[in-house]
Amino acid sequence: MNNDHKTQTGRRSESPVNAQTELAEPGRRRFLGWTGAGLGLGLIGAGNALAQTAGNARVSTWAGATDLAIWDAAWAARFSNPLPSLTAPGFIYRPDVAGGNAYTVAAGQVQANVLGIRRAGAPLLTTAWGYGPVDPVSGQPQVSHPGRSFVVQQGSPIQVNWRNDLVDAQGQPLPHILPVDQTVMLQNDPANNPIDGVPIATHHHGGDTMAEFDGVPDQWVTPRRRQTGPGIQLGTPGDVGVNGDILANDGSIRYQYDNTEEASLTWYHDHAEGLTRLNAYAGLAGAYVVRDSNEAELIRRNLLPSGPHEVGLVLQDKVFDADGQFAYPADSILAPVPTEGLDPSLPTHLPEMYGDVICVNGVVWPKLDVEPRPYRLRLLNGSDSRFYTLTFDTTGGVGPFLGFRLIGTDMGFGNNAPMLRTLTIGPGERYDLVINFAGLAANATVVLRNTAPTPYPLGAPVVPGSGPDEVMAFKVTKAFDRAYPKLAPIEDKTVLRGWVPLGKPAGTPSSAPRLPALRVPAGAPVRRVLLGEGSDEFGRIMPLLGTVAAGTLGFHEPSTENVVIPAGQTSVTEVWEFWNASVDSHPVHLHLVRFRVLNRQTFTCTLTPKPMINNWTGVTITDPAAPQPVLARAVTAPFPYETGWKDTVECPPGVVTRVLVTFNRPGKYVYHCHILSHEEHDMMRWFTVTKA
Repeated sequence: MNNDHKTQTGRRSESPVNAQTELAEPGRRRFLGWTGAGLGLGLIGAGNALAQTAGNARVSTWAGATDLAIWDAAWAARFSNPLPSLTAPGFIYRPDVAGGNAYTVAAGQVQANVLGIRRAGAPLLTTAWGYGPVDPVSGQPQVSHPGRSFVVQQGSPIQVNWRNDLVDAQGQPLPHILPVDQTVMLQNDPANNPIDGVPIATHHHGGDTMAEFDGVPDQWVTPRRRQTGPGIQLGTPGDVGVNGDILANDGSIRYQYDNTEEASLTWYHDHAEGLTRLNAYAGLAGAYVVRDSNEAELIRRNLLPSGPHEVGLVLQDKVFDADGQFAYPADSILAPVPTEGLDPSLPTHLPEMYGDVICVNGVVWPKLDVEPRPYRLRLLNGSDSRFYTLTFDTTGGVGPFLGFRLIGTDMGFGNNAPMLRTLTIGPGERYDLVINFAGLAANATVVLRNTAPTPYPLGAPVVPGSGPDEVMAFKVTKAFDRAYPKLAPIEDKTVLRGWVPLGKPAGTPSSAPRLPALRVPAGAPVRRVLLGEGSDEFGRIMPLLGTVAAGTLGFHEPSTENVVIPAGQTSVTEVWEFWNASVDSHPVHLHLVRFRVLNRQTFTCTLTPKPMINNWTGVTITDPAAPQPVLARAVTAPFPYETGWKDTVECPPGVVTRVLVTFNRPGKYVYHCHILSHEEHDMMRWFTVTKA
C-alpha cells in the first residue's frame, strides 16, 4: 500500500511540476498505491433495503492511486490539452470503397498521447488499444485511441468486417497490457485448446441487431481469427444470418448493422467473456452516431447546434503507473474477505474499479475552446464503475451552476427540452444536451464537475482536488463564427420530435414520431428480475442477477427470461421489473431493445443465503417467514433526465425499477449490469426471443 501522497482530506500534494516542466525519469522503481477496504455481503436480514444499506455504511472504494509524480504533472497540466473531436472528418470511418457500405475495422495496439505531459523532451506516450480502418493498399490497421467513429444514416445498412490485430510486428499475439485474472476468463476454446492471444467480441451498444451480429460474450475471436468462440457461426461469403463469413482469409468477422435506430449516440465496445472490463479500459471502444431526417430538420430550422458546435464527450477514469502506462487494480490483498485457493502472486478480480484521473475522448482533463453560442454536448459514460453527477460550474464550486437543456437520452430525442442544472450518468448511459455559452464573459472558464460518490449512491463522497471531481473545462476564447447561423433559443415548449423534411407530402411519417404517454398494454407479461450480491468459491464479492421467485442465478445457468412473440404479431411488449436487493445502484443494459422507464418503488424484504453452482453463495428474498417482498405505497416517476428512449437504466438499491420494453427480433441476447466489473463476475444473464 502506498498512499502517503494523499492528505487526510484526500487532496493531492501540490507539485512544482507544471504544464511546461518535463517529468524526470523514474528509474527502475515502479509503484502503484491501491486504496480499498472490505465490503459486506449485502442485505442479510429484514427491513427496508435502502435503510439497511445506509446502516452498513458502505463507503469504501476499489480505487487505483496513480503514481504521485505522474498525477501531479497531469493535474498541473489540466485544462491545457485540447479535446479531440470524435466527429472530425478525418476521425470518421469511410467505406472500403467510395460509395460502398462495407468497412474493415481492426483492433490493435497504439502509442497514444493520453497524459499530455513530457519526459526527456518528448511526449510521454501510453501503450493503449483501439480500433481503426485497414489501409486498402498495405492491409495494415491505422489504429487510434479511442477508436474512430461511425457516422451513419438511418435506414442505410452497413457491413463491418471486424478484425483482431492485437499482434506484434511478426504477427504473433500480443500479451494483455493489463493484469488478467484467469479464474474469470475463458481458458480454452470449444475444442478444448488453450486460448492463444487476447479474444475480442465487438458489440454495438444500442443497436437493433440480429443476434448473429450482436457481439455477445461467446462471439469472441482471437488475433487473426485463429480461434473462435462457440457463438461464432462460420460460413461462406454471402451467407445470410451467419456472423462469421469467411472473407479471403484476412481473419475478419463480418457483421451487418441495419441502422434502424433513430438519431442517437450509440457506441461499440469489446464484450468478450471475462475480458470486457480490461479490453474496454485498454481502449477497445468508439462512438457510433446515427443520423435521421428529424434531426436534419431541427438543424435546418436553426434549432440545433451542428458541425463544430456538436461535441461528443466520452468519460472514463484511469490509473497510471510511474512510466505513464495504464494500470488496473488486481491485487489479492484487496480482496474483501480472506480467500481460499487464490494464488496471492496472481491478479484477482475486484468488485469495482475507480481511477483517480479523468480522461475525456482519450485525453486527461482536456479543455475545449468555445464560441459565445450554444453547443450540443453528447455525453457517454465509458467508465468501468464510476457514476458521474455533473454540473457546469462558473463560480468555483459554490453555484448556482450554469443550466442546460436536455434534448435526448440513450436512444434519441425527447419530446421537449427541460432545463436542468445537474444530471447523473451511469456506466453505459448517454445523454444529449444543449448548453449556451453566449451569456458568459470573454475568456470565462466553465469547469465540468462531478460529485457522485463511489460506490454510487451510498459510498464515499468525491473529495475536492482529488481528481475525479473535475472532468474537463470549456473556455470562451473564440470569436463568434458568422459562417454558422445564430440559433433560435430552445425553450420548454420547443418541439424536438415529429418533424419531416420540408417539401414532403402531407402525412409523411416522421423518422422520430412524438413519444406517446406511457401505457402498459392489457395482459402484458411482467418479469421480476432480482439484483443481489453473493460470493464466489474464493469468498470474493459477486454481484448477481436472477429472479424474485428463484433467487440469484449464474450467467451460464439456463435462461429464465424467454420472450415469445405471439403468432401473427411482429413484436411483443413486456414490463421488466428490476428488484435491487444489493447495496449498489446498477445501470442495467438490455441488448437488442430500447425501452422507457415506467416508475420506481421502494421495497422491504428478508435476504437469506442461497447455495449456488460452483460453490458460490447467492441470495434469495423468498423464505417461509417473508414469502414476498413488501412494496411501499408510493410510486415515483422517472428522473427528469430519463423520460425518453433508453437502453440502460439506473436501478437504485432498495428499489424496484420498472421499464416498458418491446421485443421485435428472435434470437439469444444478454442483459447485464453495465458496471463492467459487475457484468464479468457474474451480473449478466441470457434472454431469448422466439416467435410462436
